[in-house]
Amino acid sequence: MSVPLNGICGNDHLLHFETPLQRVQIETAHAHILLTDPATRSSGHAVLDRASAIAARYGLRHQLRSIKSVRNGEEYR
Repeated sequence: MSVPLNGICGNDHLLHFETPLQRVQIETAHAHILLTDPATRSSGHAVLDRASAIAARYGLRHQLRSIKSVRNGEEYR
């Protein structure tokens, strides 16, 4: 399964991930970056919501725990 990720490299490029795990990992990393800046914090939470939905759909419990840890980080409140 190939999952496109739009918007990171501009409209001309599509990144493809072969597994849902890869998608969740990159989305979580992207959200982590967005959460570090108060101006993009709400976007970071939206990206985490997407990653969480994918992780739940595919039973990626460890990734769900990681997402929860990022979401509950004191520096992002």
